[in-house]
Amino acid sequence: MKEPTGMNVTFEARRLYVAPRKSVLFFAVVGERRLRCYVHETALLERQNVPRDETEAYKHYLSAYDRDKDLIQAVARRLIEANVPELDGAVIVSSVARTLEETTKVPSR
Repeated sequence: MKEPTGMNVTFEARRLYVAPRKSVLFFAVVGERRLRCYVHETALLERQNVPRDETEAYKHYLSAYDRDKDLIQAVARRLIEANVPELDGAVIVSSVARTLEETTKVPSR
């Protein structure tokens, strides 16, 4: 894994549920570049026990994202910093990446 580049990664407040991808979409901004970031519903379900009711599910996923926003954005930031040259405009936050972020505490510089 590459060392973090020290780049300035910020996140927009807007987020939405994308049903075809079964993910919550949020946006990161790196310099002048805007990246799509997705966190799959399985990464949210594992942590929040979100019911699988199809008609109202999106509300639960957005709520679960809101509750864990700081952790999810930290995972996205780490993925962005580690893969800058390879990014194709989208970052996927998986349940595995989330678990690694929760269990791996990197000392602050």
